[in-house]
Amino acid sequence: MSLDYCTSPFPGSTNSIPFRVLQLVNLSQEVALIVLDVAQTFAHQLAASQRHRHWPHSESLFHSLLSLHLRLADEHWSESVRLHVIAGLALFVNLFRARLFEGGPLEPLYMLIEKVLIQMASRLPAVQAAAAALLQLILRNGYEVAQGYFASQILAQSVSPSTKINNQANGGRKGVSSERLGRPGSQTGVALARLLGFQSVLSNSAAFERGLSAVEALVDQRKATSFDLAVLDLLRQLRGVMTATVALKDAANDPIRLADLHLQLADSYRGSAALRSAWFDTLAELYEQDRWFAEAAVCHAHSVAIIARELEERKELEVDWRVFEWINNQISETEQSQGGDAGNVQPAGFTTENLGAKIDKTAAALMLAERFEAVGPLYRLIVPVLERNMNFTSLVSVYAELQQTYSRAAEVRSSGKRHLGTYFRVRFYGENHFKQEHNTDWIYREMGLTSLAAFALEIKEKCQRQVGHDRVQIEANEHLDMAKIDPTVAYVQITHVEPSISEDSATPRPPTVSNDFLLHTNLSEFSYECAMVENERKLSKEPAIHEQILKRTVIRVSSGGFPSARRRLPVISVNYEQFSPLEFACQKLNTKAEQIRKTLSAAANGRRLDVKGLQLLLQGAVLPTVNAGPLAYAEVFTKDEQREKYGDEAIVKLRESFRNLMSACQLAIEANASAIGSDQQTYHEVLVSSFDAMHERLQTFFGASLRGNLEPDPSQLPRSAMHILDMMGGVRN
Repeated sequence: MSLDYCTSPFPGSTNSIPFRVLQLVNLSQEVALIVLDVAQTFAHQLAASQRHRHWPHSESLFHSLLSLHLRLADEHWSESVRLHVIAGLALFVNLFRARLFEGGPLEPLYMLIEKVLIQMASRLPAVQAAAAALLQLILRNGYEVAQGYFASQILAQSVSPSTKINNQANGGRKGVSSERLGRPGSQTGVALARLLGFQSVLSNSAAFERGLSAVEALVDQRKATSFDLAVLDLLRQLRGVMTATVALKDAANDPIRLADLHLQLADSYRGSAALRSAWFDTLAELYEQDRWFAEAAVCHAHSVAIIARELEERKELEVDWRVFEWINNQISETEQSQGGDAGNVQPAGFTTENLGAKIDKTAAALMLAERFEAVGPLYRLIVPVLERNMNFTSLVSVYAELQQTYSRAAEVRSSGKRHLGTYFRVRFYGENHFKQEHNTDWIYREMGLTSLAAFALEIKEKCQRQVGHDRVQIEANEHLDMAKIDPTVAYVQITHVEPSISEDSATPRPPTVSNDFLLHTNLSEFSYECAMVENERKLSKEPAIHEQILKRTVIRVSSGGFPSARRRLPVISVNYEQFSPLEFACQKLNTKAEQIRKTLSAAANGRRLDVKGLQLLLQGAVLPTVNAGPLAYAEVFTKDEQREKYGDEAIVKLRESFRNLMSACQLAIEANASAIGSDQQTYHEVLVSSFDAMHERLQTFFGASLRGNLEPDPSQLPRSAMHILDMMGGVRN
């Protein structure tokens, strides 16, 4: 009814229009409450009927009743109506508990939670408090259903030993809030992230923050149960999503921060397969624009895992999750655990065609990153499907791609011209400048052979933009002198670190090649060494041999390692190893032997023998002008006072280190003899005589021969040496 037609019963009255408005408001409230009462009656009837028999139109009626409740909670309704609707929704949740929290599509639950979050941003305190209580009720129901699911998994584990591994994984994931809270835990983050995308007012809403605080106030933190802790963890994640959404624009010029925000938002969409995959795809595109192809491949692989999991749940694909370990071993653990129970994730309707297209993108990124070894295992996901569907055209394309990939892999193995990354330890110091990053340690991965100077310049420029001034100082020292710290300066410590694999690691130790694929995959341990004297002071001048010690720092980063969806990972532990002067000497001898063997093994793998490099290594080991170094170790540590200090067992280790070096030198001399021409024969004879003289002196120090009885094996000679022998024998290749 239009107000233009309203007339006052009392002529001249000025209160006629407000009175009429009040009448209309009361009438609309009464109509809304009548509709709500009728809807609740239908809801009771529907819930009762579903316990005994199935109505043919029960699904559409359920959706209609829920939509009616949600529309009555819109902003234009009065406070009284909205409070009654929220109470009615609580009753609705209890009536259809199984339908919302145990099975069926996730869309109704998502719609319900989205409306509750909007009510939590209301300017009316009573509506906020009621919405907070309703969200608490929804989370409580989800928690109870999830606890029943986990209990059944534990029971299945106790009954069936074959399921032990899978259920251990499920049990280990109970600490994740989204799983402990079941379906609502995963859908709350999805609902908030969508609201932030479509209703920007929510991202900076102080009212919504008060709504979150109202939920937090319902938790008794003094006697917090596992449910209370899960709710608090979920609230922390929701606040993180809000912060990340606002910070996206500010991080446009900071690629590392931008990647962190993308991953944080991807985690907020763990209840939606399509949206989580979309955030990984967006981050992969950003990486590809800046030519960070290894990181882009990891992001694409996450999307592959998301699609594969959905197809596996629909019984359309059998997934061997081990294939993702060739890229990053955290991918399968993360994507298999997202949502725990399959019913917690909104399906995206992915098909095997989507999987094939995403695998092609991942393979292309792996090729550009020169990580050829990971392409073959990845295609194992889709090849059985293509064979089953007799899609021969696609199979031809796949095998052509594999042929090209393995050709490139053989090429780089032969040439040795592949560098999968350089790593630096970075520590930020300056609380007034770096805020939360003050006194934190990180490992950065850089492309190829990035020098320390180039990286230091890059990180300095980045920090200057971050702190807003030019007073950024790069430090190469391991420890800062706190007495000389200038509070107006931001300090950045940078150290070049080498990848390493611990002795007790389950990862197979790769060949001793600095850029080996296995060494640079799932890489989580690094080390660097520093020569010192026994009082742990850094060397300022060359001390005596028996005073030199070696300090090795071993650093571990978070699980998963490099390559990762992030270009840097936080340091989680730092350990120190110290080696005595004699142990230091043994390491130097073994390192020299290892360098010689690596040069020979490279030729055995199909490369041309690096004759000049081999001769330089031999010259450094045996020629009289420079062999004082190795022989000096024997001369110093075989003296009586050193024997008494270290004992016979340590001297035996030194002797075996020399034996290792002499054995490597003997192999190198034999290879050099086969590879050189007549113009270098005199030089070779000098090497041989120096080797013999060195052996005689070592025999006087240790009282035993250190020469290995090695017969030359023509089949093990480098190809260049075999070629020379063939030519001498008149054999043509």
